[in-house]
Amino acid sequence: MDKEKNKEYHREYMKKWRKKNPERNKEIAKQSRDKRKRKRNEYNKKYRQQNKNKLLPQHKEWYKNNKKKVLDYNKRYKIIHPIKTKRWAKKSQQKYIKQNKELSNKRSLADYYKNKKLWISRYRTRRIVKRDPTLIKKVCKKCKSRKNLEFHHEIYPLNYDEIRKAIKNEKIYYLCIKHHSKIKKKCRKRS
Repeated sequence: MDKEKNKEYHREYMKKWRKKNPERNKEIAKQSRDKRKRKRNEYNKKYRQQNKNKLLPQHKEWYKNNKKKVLDYNKRYKIIHPIKTKRWAKKSQQKYIKQNKELSNKRSLADYYKNKKLWISRYRTRRIVKRDPTLIKKVCKKCKSRKNLEFHHEIYPLNYDEIRKAIKNEKIYYLCIKHHSKIKKKCRKRS
């Protein structure tokens, strides 16, 4: 009997306390939810690692059956959360480069030897603009924005004097990432 009375007393006491301290009660509830979530995530991680061989074929089969849904969801997510997707893409790219350093170095070297003149021209353009930033306006030519700017080369001169002339004649100028990618796509379609 004493145990039951004790339990009842505690229940009543906690009800009164919750009414008096609603904010603190919400905090405690959130902390306990987070703790449960963390435990569940840890368990799921361990389970996935231990049963990789069993889960991979199931996942592949599920993906084959639901490929269209997944792709549609990904497109919608990219539109709704552009900043998150950019951050995620950047992190995953950095992670890939760290894991596959030799492969990424091979690819960049292959691209360098394939388009050596373009690489040299880009490098020298950066050096010229670094030395004399007044040579070129640091504004997108299309939309006049000042964020996320990249050089766009209509021609790729190799000599420093030719690069300066190209900048003055507006053959080399700044574009924001958005407009630069559009122009690159058009150039690729032509070739």
